[in-house]
Amino acid sequence: MHTDVSKVARSTLRRIDLNEGLLPGLHKFLRESLPEQELWFPAFNYDFAKTLIFDPTNDPIQVGALNESLRNSGEYVRSFVPIFSILRPTASASTRIRSKVNPFDLQGEFAELRDRNGAIAFFGASIESLTFIHFVEKLANIPYRFEKCFSGQMLLDNEITQMSVVYLVRPLSLRLEYNWQKISKLLSDAQINYKDSRFGEYEIYNANALTEFMLTRFAEDIFWTLTEDSKIEAQMKLEALGREFRIEDFEPDTSNA
Repeated sequence: MHTDVSKVARSTLRRIDLNEGLLPGLHKFLRESLPEQELWFPAFNYDFAKTLIFDPTNDPIQVGALNESLRNSGEYVRSFVPIFSILRPTASASTRIRSKVNPFDLQGEFAELRDRNGAIAFFGASIESLTFIHFVEKLANIPYRFEKCFSGQMLLDNEITQMSVVYLVRPLSLRLEYNWQKISKLLSDAQINYKDSRFGEYEIYNANALTEFMLTRFAEDIFWTLTEDSKIEAQMKLEALGREFRIEDFEPDTSNA
């Protein structure tokens, strides 16, 4: 459930109960709109890449005021994944700790979302919030990102656990940007998105359908998600290397990897 409270439609605001406040009212609206669904919320905090310390209890959520308001509500539990953690209902939350975790591998929560035939919804947020794209990119083995490992510590219940997170990152020295307008149009043309009348005008994507569509597009053109300039820049670098990107191509000092 990707959220952006600042862009929630006025028609939705007129439907919510504000007696307990805006954020609780929006949360109640979501639960009542999708009563059969188990709601997950991104709980991302990108500071681990710099501080190398992850405190799942106290690190603020950096991707939405609604998500952050739910962090200490008692209704949700944050997964033990640096950077790309997820809020899940307490009753069904996973307490698994992996000392080295890739959020986008087949053991992660993005894979679980697909395996359970889940959906990705945008509540005020735009398609540019689609973090699920990184899960599909890993499946597609895109050559223009490289794996990077961040090794640090997790603080939990006054105990320190050594933990590292590894995932595909883009080279900072190259201008590799997504063409979100193109991505959105192709998804719309393929009727991958749908709407629920109770949920209003917000788009929902079935995770399985989204994965299969994107993998098919990657098979046709591995650069299809990129802007034209980004595609050219990536192709030139790949041709010069004669292979996929590796961390040493862009970051000679990999002592922390």
